[in-house]
Amino acid sequence: MVTLELKDLHFSYNGIKALAGVNLSMRGGDLVGLVGPNGSGKSTLLKNLDRIIVPKKGKVLLDGKDLSSMKRREIARRIGYVPQSSVNLFSKTVFDTVLMGRIPHGSWAPTRSDLRKVSDIIVEFGLQDLSGRGLNSLSGGEKQKVIIARAVAQEPEIVLLDEPTSSLDLANQIDVMELIKTQTEKGILAVMAVHDLNLALRYCDRFVLLKAGKVVANGDSDALSRTVLEDVYEIKAKVLGNGKEKVFVPLSRR
Repeated sequence: MVTLELKDLHFSYNGIKALAGVNLSMRGGDLVGLVGPNGSGKSTLLKNLDRIIVPKKGKVLLDGKDLSSMKRREIARRIGYVPQSSVNLFSKTVFDTVLMGRIPHGSWAPTRSDLRKVSDIIVEFGLQDLSGRGLNSLSGGEKQKVIIARAVAQEPEIVLLDEPTSSLDLANQIDVMELIKTQTEKGILAVMAVHDLNLALRYCDRFVLLKAGKVVANGDSDALSRTVLEDVYEIKAKVLGNGKEKVFVPLSRR
C-alpha cells in the first residue's frame, strides 16, 4: 500500500510560520482527519502534500520518493486534490467535470476507456440523473460529490480533501463521508481537513491535531483526549464514550 511521509516540514507566508517542523507517516487504507482551530495549518499542509505550494524546508516522500523530484503529471496520477471551492468549474456539466480527472492519464481528447471509467464513477457516486446538468444548477452537496468524483477519476492512490463537508446539511455530510470511506476501503489513503470533530470521530481512522503549525497529537481517537482538546481549542469540554462512539461536547470558552 502507498505510504506518505513528511519529514521536518516547514512553510511560511510572508515570513509568518504556517507549518513548523511537521513529521508524519501515513499509509493507504486510512482516512486521516486533520483537525485543529482556524489558522492551525490544515489547508497549508494539504497544499504541501500536493505540491500546490512548496515547503520552505523538509520533504514530502511518496513511497520513499521525494515529491520535489516528480513531475506535475506524475503527481496528478497518484494524488487527487479536492479544494474548498471550485467555482471556475461551475459552467461545465457533471460528466465533463468528472472527465477532467482523466487528463493526467492522457491528453485532452478522451479515449473510450476514459469515457467508460467516468461512466462507472458516475454510477458509483449516484450521479446518473445529473450527468448532463451544469454544476451551477446543483445543490452544494451534489457539487461536492461531483468534485470528489473528479478526483477519484484520476485513479489516485491518495486523495486530499479540504473541508469537504463544510456548508453541507447533515444528510449530505453523511453521504460525502460514506463516499470517502468507500475509497479508503479500496486501499486509497484519504487525508481530510475537517472542523467538525464529531464527524471526524465517527469516520476517521487516524487524527492529526494541529495548533500553530505544529502537530500536537497524532494517532487514533485516544489521541484526542479532553485535556489535549481543551488546550488546543482553549475551551472547556467533555469527551464522552470511546472509539467510533466518542463524542466531543464543547462547554464554554476558558
